[in-house]
Amino acid sequence: MARRSGSPSRTPEALEQALRDRVLEALPDVSEAPSRFGGGLAFRRGAREFAHFHPGGEVDIRLPRAAQRALRGDPRAVPRPRASDWIAYRLDGPDAVEAALALLRAAWAAAV
Repeated sequence: MARRSGSPSRTPEALEQALRDRVLEALPDVSEAPSRFGGGLAFRRGAREFAHFHPGGEVDIRLPRAAQRALRGDPRAVPRPRASDWIAYRLDGPDAVEAALALLRAAWAAAV
């Protein structure tokens, strides 16, 4: 069955690529490099890593505690078992890409 034209793919790879494209067009001074923390590709602002990808459609995002608390009701947000600046966010569809972009804006702003 062919995919409909204009319909975004829901594969983890396609969702990751969509998020990468959005970040690079929306946020200035962002570079991509291998993550210092393992995983895959990372976003950096200057020398500070503020997000990186893991296989299977998950992005780790470095967020201030207040922003993490605001995500408590979001089933896509997976907090660390111990206190951490990082939270995992599952990319499970196109709307998750938009939500993750908003979180990445906050992480980018904090990465100064």
